[in-house]
Amino acid sequence: MIADETDLVRRVLDGDREAYEEIVRTHQGSIFAFLRSLLGDHHLTQDLTQETFFRAYASLSRFDPSKSLRNWLLGISYHLWVDWVRKRKEVLFREVTEDEMLEERGLFMQRGRQRGEREDLAAKDEERELMGRVVAALPEDYQSVLSLRYVEGMKRRDIARLLGISEFNVKMRLYRGKKELARAWKRLAT
Repeated sequence: MIADETDLVRRVLDGDREAYEEIVRTHQGSIFAFLRSLLGDHHLTQDLTQETFFRAYASLSRFDPSKSLRNWLLGISYHLWVDWVRKRKEVLFREVTEDEMLEERGLFMQRGRQRGEREDLAAKDEERELMGRVVAALPEDYQSVLSLRYVEGMKRRDIARLLGISEFNVKMRLYRGKKELARAWKRLAT
């Protein structure tokens, strides 16, 4: 961990609220993006992001300063997501049929052609949302490694450590997850 983060953690443990606010400001975007890639739902993502920082604050005294604070926070958010999935005992998101996906994709294409640049940004947001739904429809094992690798930019070794699996297992999940993702996306395009 960088020296500034070590100092921030120490200050938080000494009761400095501003130091914790700085930790939140620094890492909330990363945590939100990671959870959003797993969940797809904006409001649920906000809730779990907030819960991540509540849990981190409560357990900051157990943080190992020789480790990355960002990875520690990602680990907390990952475990919150796993707990959420287990508690639900149902599919993470409603199943989206191919017809619904194609219909949404068609609407996206029409809007992109009919409106100006501002609408193009909205269309890109829709495409990101659609991609989030496609990723969310993948098996959980693939969702987590794809999000950690491509949203968070984590290395395979760090993902393996975070998830408690071998680096080879991470490599296989990435490979299979990308194949599944490509197949799902191709079905949308045709």
